[in-house]
Amino acid sequence: MSEKALWSPSNEQIARSKITALQQFINQRFKVSLKNYWELYDWSIANSEAFWQACGDFVELRWQHQPETIVTAESAIPFYKRRWFPDGRLNFAENLLAPMHENQKLISLAEGWQQPVSMDRGEILSQVKAMAYFLRQHGVKPGERVAGVVGNSYHAVIGMLATTSLGAIWTSCSPDFGLEAIVDRFRQVEPKVLFFTVSYQYAGKRVDGGEKLQQVRASLPSVEATVFYSLIDREDSGSQASGLVSYQSILKTCPGEVQASDLAFADMGFNDPAYILYSSGTTGVPKCIVHGIGGTLLQHKKELMLHCDLSPEDTIFYYTTCGWMMWNWVVSSLSCGANLLLYDGAVHTPSLGTLWQKIQNYGVSVFGTSPKFLQLCAKAGIEPGRHFELSRLRTILSTGAPLLPEQFDWAYEHIRSDLHLASISGGTDIISCFMLGVPTLPVYRGEIQAPGLGMAVECWDDQGKPLRGRKGELVCTKPFPSMPLGFWGDAGDVKFRHAYFDHFATRDVWRHGDFIEITEHRGIVVHGRSDATLNPGGVRIGTAEIYRQVESLPEVSDSLVFECQLGSDSGIALVLVLREGFTLDEP
Repeated sequence: MSEKALWSPSNEQIARSKITALQQFINQRFKVSLKNYWELYDWSIANSEAFWQACGDFVELRWQHQPETIVTAESAIPFYKRRWFPDGRLNFAENLLAPMHENQKLISLAEGWQQPVSMDRGEILSQVKAMAYFLRQHGVKPGERVAGVVGNSYHAVIGMLATTSLGAIWTSCSPDFGLEAIVDRFRQVEPKVLFFTVSYQYAGKRVDGGEKLQQVRASLPSVEATVFYSLIDREDSGSQASGLVSYQSILKTCPGEVQASDLAFADMGFNDPAYILYSSGTTGVPKCIVHGIGGTLLQHKKELMLHCDLSPEDTIFYYTTCGWMMWNWVVSSLSCGANLLLYDGAVHTPSLGTLWQKIQNYGVSVFGTSPKFLQLCAKAGIEPGRHFELSRLRTILSTGAPLLPEQFDWAYEHIRSDLHLASISGGTDIISCFMLGVPTLPVYRGEIQAPGLGMAVECWDDQGKPLRGRKGELVCTKPFPSMPLGFWGDAGDVKFRHAYFDHFATRDVWRHGDFIEITEHRGIVVHGRSDATLNPGGVRIGTAEIYRQVESLPEVSDSLVFECQLGSDSGIALVLVLREGFTLDEP
């Protein structure tokens, strides 16, 4: 990795950052003298319980009942059973809605819409009240599930907020999922109500999901009511069959006394569930990962407010679907006072400049994307900094795969030279990040800047020995609030323990399944999934190491690498998708 930083924050940026404000907050409360991020980070690991309590106070979690206990820390309780703030009471939706200010906006765009939908706090509260009333009328109670096969629009946000205001659990996937993928997920959790996007536009083509809706309903006998809507420029359409109700009709029929009253928020425990997310399902039916109310809130607010330095002056936009945990993550930005921009559509329609145009039009200051999108732009010769007005854009977040060194170079050359480019990594498993950007630290080529505050990230060899400057397993050696509550329906936590804790069974640590390296800057390089690590001839090679070389070739648009058996030995197979106009020559 390069010794020279690609970007460094100015003294003024460091001084006014929220991380510096937290550092001063902790110095004053605990009579310490922390001077920079690394001293703050080390303190947060050495004083884990004090840190998470102080962090909750700093980001202003809204409690219904203040906890007296920080964590169940009895020595007999294993890592995976530790529970944070076990006597604390709070509501997920209240923590997103209550901090919103009157001028804050939720802006929703869709490829099939001619005009955006922009909602202020009052409009959001009005729709959440109507949806919560509808859910209550259909018997939704705390702990019950509401599912969404939904596009990334305001409808999904309102559905989630209404669900969690009642103390129920929200779970979602994208409407482009196949029938089997949807049913494999939702059949396990037995939702009572279903939200469904019946039509939308993608890459210029209309997609009608009416038939899929009927098939999903037939496959989920637990569903008693379905809320449907369209993301095409016209009114909701479809049969008003039994249990099938349009989104707009719910808004129109909500009683006036409900709209006039305050929104009621169910009194819930810190460790009651808010979300169910899903594993990829590559080794069987997807695992249903249950995430708690308080842990999700605390971790998201920490990452958004501190690591992204998000404030009411910002507009944040993360290109995602409702089947990816980044949707859950970015929606929590409502609690930070920032404007939230949503988009449902293709990145390349009408051109690869589509997202950059939206960043310009809506004054986006924090943009989230994937290395794949940046790679597509680079190979297409897009120069965002030259073709678009991006003066408000200060931070780009990238996740979903390792951000390659060449993509760092391209971003600083062709987007902005004074950009905070923050590669982030964590996942569905923890609905947050283990390592991510730090606005008070330099950015080095090819590196994630640092582990997140309070996250005791280490790199271990197979014997559990810490490594520096060498590749190994990502482990977290201390419990953290956003650890899942478990897997839905996993009696005795057998699958849960096997997924994260059995690999280093005698050490009682979280093993994440990423193959990483900690650099001399204490930054982190991700070499791919450790369960996807190739091992030809006994030599461990992370798939990202191969992709890093192959995808730097201008002739290659995509690639796939995997290990294959060659008689008694093993080898590596590489599949290439070439750009138009190129053919693969004989070696």
